[in-house]
Amino acid sequence: MSDRSDPEPPRHHGSRDKTRVPSPSVVASWTANAASVTADAQLIGGKAVGLFRLPQAWVPPFVVLTTRFAELFQAVQSVRGALTQIPADQLSLLDHFLKSVLPVS
Repeated sequence: MSDRSDPEPPRHHGSRDKTRVPSPSVVASWTANAASVTADAQLIGGKAVGLFRLPQAWVPPFVVLTTRFAELFQAVQSVRGALTQIPADQLSLLDHFLKSVLPVS
């Protein structure tokens, strides 16, 4: 049995949660996303994980409403109410996507 000369770093219980970035409510395929987001089937679903693994040129632009969005919806029981609670940068992704796929009237 070997003796370690360097002590194990202290564990800070709970400190990680205070600085942790909250999970996004909206994820867009055309933006840079952290691998921890695009590989998290619990957050974005298995189908979206598969789509993110494909080359971007093979897949049309898409957005994912994550489980975080579903939690917001459950809390307020309204899509409109949930949309008012997501950050502006994520809301703009959804707005950009909808403008790109809806016909101009």
